[in-house]
Amino acid sequence: MFHVKKYLLAACIGCLASGASAQDTVTEAKIREANRIADAFVAYVDSLHAELFAAAGGPTPGRPDTPKDIRNKEITTRLFVEEGKGEELKTRIEQTRAALIELAPRSKRKALSRKMPLLIEPLPRHSSARNWVEYKFKQMPVAAVFPILGKLRADARTSAELVIQSLRNN
Repeated sequence: MFHVKKYLLAACIGCLASGASAQDTVTEAKIREANRIADAFVAYVDSLHAELFAAAGGPTPGRPDTPKDIRNKEITTRLFVEEGKGEELKTRIEQTRAALIELAPRSKRKALSRKMPLLIEPLPRHSSARNWVEYKFKQMPVAAVFPILGKLRADARTSAELVIQSLRNN
């Protein structure tokens, strides 16, 4: 039994219907898949942002973009460290990164892997944190976590764009 990725099967069917070259159609399908992967990751991070915003008391009166308890450090520790949202996020980062790299041409994967900003950074030597989740989220104020989530969104988009460039320049 052959395992065929859905996007490749759809590309081949589209190729037959349109008369386009198979390589061009597969490349376009991979580009759509890279965008889909990045969009799914960004939507997941958006849901974490919304959950954190709600846990921090919702909007401040007169400042709807700022949660009421923006300086609270216990909320982020509870959500991300104790309840496992941080470990889930780490897994999603690793899965998204692997899925994007898999779309790139084989000859470009190693170089692309070094360039992609969506990754789990190693802990600094001086850190007392036991792992990435603790380093990023333990006792961090809510206000400090929002930029981390924003960076992850941007890193996912940039990583997808690097894959797309590698496909177009192949």
